[in-house]
Amino acid sequence: MHPAPLYRWDDRAAALAFVAEMSFAHVFVQTPDGPRVAHVPVLVDGDALRFHLANTNGLTRFLDGAVALASVVGPQAYVSPSWYARTDRVPTWAY
Repeated sequence: MHPAPLYRWDDRAAALAFVAEMSFAHVFVQTPDGPRVAHVPVLVDGDALRFHLANTNGLTRFLDGAVALASVVGPQAYVSPSWYARTDRVPTWAY
């Protein structure tokens, strides 16, 4: 997503292994009403990413033939201001 070489992952097998380990993604699709996202558990099946949405999910009707973007994140956590030595810090998210 970010073009900096530091964040580029060229090892496809390692990337798929990461997706399989995390097993959760945000799936984005452009719809006539604007972009939509669904948070879904995922399975890696060869080179395919498989997921399930309920028929009542607002994204379901736009999936057939759509180009989608799946975003998978690794371990993450809330960082409390009390973690810092200084008291003028604000909460953040470690990702």
